[in-house]
Amino acid sequence: MASNYPIRVIKLGGSLLDLTEVFQRLEGWIDVQPVMHNVLIVGGGKLVDGLRDLHQRFDLDEREAHWLAVDLLDVTAKIASSHFPSWTVHRAMIDLLGSCNSDRPANQIFVTGQWLRTQPLVPQTWHVTTDSISALVAHRMSASELVLLKSAAADSLSVGFEPTISRLVDSGHVDAWFPTAIQGVNKIRLVNLRDDAFAETILCVDQQ
Repeated sequence: MASNYPIRVIKLGGSLLDLTEVFQRLEGWIDVQPVMHNVLIVGGGKLVDGLRDLHQRFDLDEREAHWLAVDLLDVTAKIASSHFPSWTVHRAMIDLLGSCNSDRPANQIFVTGQWLRTQPLVPQTWHVTTDSISALVAHRMSASELVLLKSAAADSLSVGFEPTISRLVDSGHVDAWFPTAIQGVNKIRLVNLRDDAFAETILCVDQQ
């Protein structure tokens, strides 16, 4: 039976993992959203930052460093799943799609490494982070929206601030490959999870 609920892909920025109450904030944000199937992808945070430092210090091959960073996302996904034991963890896209085909809204955690290795056109560099990976997943799943939960200052995400995607790249809010990765994604929301009011901006995909 086909699901009556749309799909929302949520990228939880790894920089938010230094918040003790990050998962409570995530739950609070979800509680005030329209009901959808939620697919959570967790960023690498300080684990990947440490790998970046090692890459520079020891001149690691960038392709190898990319896959090491992707593998570290398994760790942050496990941290999230330990807080959300009722959320199903998926590693295969076919299983994720099947779960979101349920007639009941479900919450999922997607560990992207296995699927990402089947995407040969994705650059294997630091230019691709979980921002772009989440966008690719949203496109593959025909998600109704992609939500990037960030640590950005509230004033930079407040109502009335309408950045172009290119400015977001320049400012470091999203990675360099993001303008390519979002092709085919219908709606993108940038949400400041550190802000008590969850200040957000809806991004125009056509406005590069």
